[in-house]
Amino acid sequence: MDNLARATFDPTAPFAPQIYAYLRALITRNAVYPGQPLAEQRLALRLAVPQPALREAILRLAGEGLVDLCPDGSPKVGRICMSGVVGARFLREAIEADIVKAVAERADFALITELREQIVRQKLVCGRDPRSMVHLDERFHRTLAEAAGMGPIWRDLEGLKLRMDRVRHLSPEPLSPQPLIEQHSAIVDRIAMRDVFGAEAAMRGHLRDLVAVLPALVQRFPDYFDTPQEDPEGPPLVPLR
Repeated sequence: MDNLARATFDPTAPFAPQIYAYLRALITRNAVYPGQPLAEQRLALRLAVPQPALREAILRLAGEGLVDLCPDGSPKVGRICMSGVVGARFLREAIEADIVKAVAERADFALITELREQIVRQKLVCGRDPRSMVHLDERFHRTLAEAAGMGPIWRDLEGLKLRMDRVRHLSPEPLSPQPLIEQHSAIVDRIAMRDVFGAEAAMRGHLRDLVAVLPALVQRFPDYFDTPQEDPEGPPLVPLR
């Protein structure tokens, strides 16, 4: 807990939303380990925030499945739920398939130019910082949603993406950026051709790749996942980095 990076919170704004965003980012990036207890009193002192606000943030995270509440009410970082990842991918695929179809029907020139510029940036970043591809990939999908007039629904998609993002941040090796960029290029090519069904197929294939690497990630990081074969006692706890 003492190694937790310090955060700066605005004392003039409500603490709970700030703490929530801070802890949510840590958990999503796997900067804290699944199963790690979140000792509320110590954590509140470490972050210099009111404990009731911290509790409010933790309860919100528990509602999203990122934090587990033990029978005595004490919280710990939740493991990645495999069925949750698969379900989130299924729902996201259904929504984004319709989004890309709507975009391909119009094939707006300015949008295509913007998307191709994003892909160039992805290629430039790819070799230097593979993990930054997560953020560039998110920007790519958000741009498509906004172009289809579905910008407001992106907030709902972000909720679906939580478990998927934990997997994507887990390790850069199985999720190589190069195939990701090639898939983005294929989607844009189909949009430019006004190939509605081709764009849909390219998007579906793109989103299914994450589930394809799940078995390898579970084998490599078994303590991070909640699977039916797990020992109910759980794995040994590992301190925060």
